[in-house]
Amino acid sequence: MSEQKILSEIIQGHSKIGDSFFFKHPSVADRLNISCFENELEEKARSLNYYTREENIARAILAGRWSEEKEEEIKLLKWDIDAKKRNLPRLQDPSLKAELESKIQNDIDSLVALQKERRLFEGVSLEDYVYSRLPIKLCSREVFEDPLFSIPIKYERLNFISKDYLTKNEELTQRDSLLKAVFLPSFFDLFFIYDSIDRILGKNIFEMTIFQKELMGYGKVLHSKLTRMIDIPDKVKNDPIALYLYEDKKDKKEVVETNIRKDMERIGGVDNLKPEHKIT
Repeated sequence: MSEQKILSEIIQGHSKIGDSFFFKHPSVADRLNISCFENELEEKARSLNYYTREENIARAILAGRWSEEKEEEIKLLKWDIDAKKRNLPRLQDPSLKAELESKIQNDIDSLVALQKERRLFEGVSLEDYVYSRLPIKLCSREVFEDPLFSIPIKYERLNFISKDYLTKNEELTQRDSLLKAVFLPSFFDLFFIYDSIDRILGKNIFEMTIFQKELMGYGKVLHSKLTRMIDIPDKVKNDPIALYLYEDKKDKKEVVETNIRKDMERIGGVDNLKPEHKIT
């Protein structure tokens, strides 16, 4: 789906699913209310002896079928991939950029393999029980058979439409797509005209749809970086994804200097510095 179409659907507050159904985007308040039903499903799952994914992993570790080391490896790979992606826009040398991209892909492949292995020990979890039933409930509230949202979808059609409903939700929440959509000049210019996201849409946060809230949040981050950071490379300025991931070198330097000062205070000064001391 194009960025223009994503933006249009989110601003209008509704989407068409297939040829016959109409998805009225839920407000933030609507989704807060649905959490009560989610809690009921969780309680039901507990009564049926379902465990969460993390609880199943903990049980697998205790049984020796999985390990803390692999858990740590997954965390480190995620951190490393994110750090390398943040550094990627700063590289000007094509060969260095290609080398880093290759390393990122290798890390991603390793992470995917580990996560696939991990999923075997997550089992059929409490989350699986809840999320297999929640879409039907959400569909019954948010999908209609007419464009005026006056005829709720018939019960016998819920299973038929639930997969397309989930696909549409994923399309409207994908980070990179939202960043590209909000960065379209016809819309992003509004962030420089109005001092509040409420004024852009004419709604307070609880009246906004969940997708409008996400969209405006990403727009606010991009606007803040463009107006507060200096010396952002032009390539980064014109790329919403690179801009979103970009970190100011000055801010990073201040954080490092602050950490070093704290470490020196902890150690008791540079005269007490020893090889075994770790400086962050």
